[in-house]
Amino acid sequence: MMSKVIFVCGLIGAGKTTWAKKRSRRVTDMDDLPDGSRKKDQIKQTKRLLKKGDVFHITCYPTREELRAFKDVEKQFVLIDTSKHQAKTNVLIRGRGRDLENLGSVFQANKEYWRRFKTSDLPFRKVKVMP
Repeated sequence: MMSKVIFVCGLIGAGKTTWAKKRSRRVTDMDDLPDGSRKKDQIKQTKRLLKKGDVFHITCYPTREELRAFKDVEKQFVLIDTSKHQAKTNVLIRGRGRDLENLGSVFQANKEYWRRFKTSDLPFRKVKVMP
């Protein structure tokens, strides 16, 4: 049986990483990579881990680059379905420096992601992690 990539998607602050890490130790997340890492570095890490089994690949919304990189791999798409308000609260509670320095752009990005989810044709399975 081939391993699959589980794209764990959602707003910034939705709880993607927390949800994935409760389910597997094979999780790739840009936040866990060294500063200066690029999406291609995360893709390489996911491909390495796929040799050992399914991998939870954290991304707000899959990029063309990600979808292309895994075109021949079985995929699942999970949407961590957290409200914009709750995601905003989580970003503030988490207090990560790069988010706090650019709060306006973080919240603007979330608005864009929200629009993408609403119009996406990807087969997302929605998961609620917060009331």
